[in-house]
Amino acid sequence: MVGEEGEERAKMGDEGMNFNATGQIGMDLDSGGHGLMDLEQNVRSGAGRNEGESGPAAIANWVDGEGTSKGEENTSRPAIGLDNAEYTKMRGLICSILREYRAENVMSESSKIVYLDSGLDLRQGFFVLLENGLDSAPVWNSTKGKFLATITISDFINFLFYTSFANPQGMNEQYASQTIGNWLNYATEGQEWVWRHVEADTSLYDSCRVLADHSLHYLPVYSRESNMVVQMLTHVKVLGFLRENLTTEKLMKKAVENGSSEYKLLQSTLDRLGIGTFKDLAVLEFSTPVVDCLQTMARRRLTELPVIDSEGKFVDVFSRHDVFELSKRDREANSKMSVIEAIRKRPIVSLP
Repeated sequence: MVGEEGEERAKMGDEGMNFNATGQIGMDLDSGGHGLMDLEQNVRSGAGRNEGESGPAAIANWVDGEGTSKGEENTSRPAIGLDNAEYTKMRGLICSILREYRAENVMSESSKIVYLDSGLDLRQGFFVLLENGLDSAPVWNSTKGKFLATITISDFINFLFYTSFANPQGMNEQYASQTIGNWLNYATEGQEWVWRHVEADTSLYDSCRVLADHSLHYLPVYSRESNMVVQMLTHVKVLGFLRENLTTEKLMKKAVENGSSEYKLLQSTLDRLGIGTFKDLAVLEFSTPVVDCLQTMARRRLTELPVIDSEGKFVDVFSRHDVFELSKRDREANSKMSVIEAIRKRPIVSLP
């Protein structure tokens, strides 16, 4: 159905949508949160979360400057060229700007939100996201009248490939026919799954803190006024919004308000600011089995990995989208398929 705002919304299953959002912030079934071959142990024990954050979570932690992941050196601190006072002032500059805007300000004029009913089986849910070109969706329980969790393409890939790789003797159909709700119940050992989200009037600063603190890639934004999820907030959307709204004049004005004559934050290099992973890099070789790639991605909460040749030179990138395409196109995929075999099966894209 199409809403008044021009946003196409689809929910598979029961049409009754008188849900009640509680505003609670809790668990989210997010990209890369579970292992693959060791899916069972990781889901039940909570393993698979990367103790040392990198990527978007590291960026958000760096902006806020709070906390260090245990067991890992804090790589979110500036590496060279910035003293603590300068760093603190520039960080405060961005934080003050994030506090000025709300999550709803990041919304595009036209967007699509798909709700997946918890009664859908996993395979159906996977293809619903696929057909709508989406990476994530809130899970709606029509019996309880509320959202249960947020599920992503990566979650489907992990599960479907786990069943096809680890259970080659006809177990794939049995597992893939399980409902989304049953899988969530299994993953939490029957405990209540608290839906993690923010409301539309939540500041961008607080929204980024939720994304960073819980290592999320997708965060539903709920509107009490329309009683709906109006968008899925991501780090990319926040960064794009800042890029469009942070003019030089605004930065200079904010810099003065923060007691600094400097506004070099966005002009600095990643190396200078220390954003990124600078040690213990995960890499793949052409001969690495795809299932091992997925285990590494799940364990370290990554969406892609560099591929190196026999001389250790970077030659390609293998990502979850490669696995996504593989799951759509190749029914013969198995645990012995190597990275190079998967890369060779990439669809050929014709340029205009």
